[in-house]
Amino acid sequence: SVEGMQRNVDRLKEYMSKLVYLTNRKRKSKKSQDSRAKLKECRQNTHKHIIPIPRAKYDPARAITADDKKFMAFSTLRIQRAEQRLVGPRQKAKASKKEADN
Repeated sequence: SVEGMQRNVDRLKEYMSKLVYLTNRKRKSKKSQDSRAKLKECRQNTHKHIIPIPRAKYDPARAITADDKKFMAFSTLRIQRAEQRLVGPRQKAKASKKEADN
């Protein structure tokens, strides 16, 4: 889903912002010199997860009501899918019937 992808992108951007890049090359870049200065301020991450993923909040459990028992999820979904699938043919049939009446 788009929302899940966006959450993942944001999480990776946060990870990359916290990442400290160090190099052992003799030719030092400005970025690595900045990182060496940051190294003294940094400390090793000892958490089980590098960046904790916030968990989704769910509704608490509740008792099943009579309306819940009467609701038929599968047939409701099938009807909605059929209506969505048949929109074009129904409009076409309606238009051809209207032309035939004229």
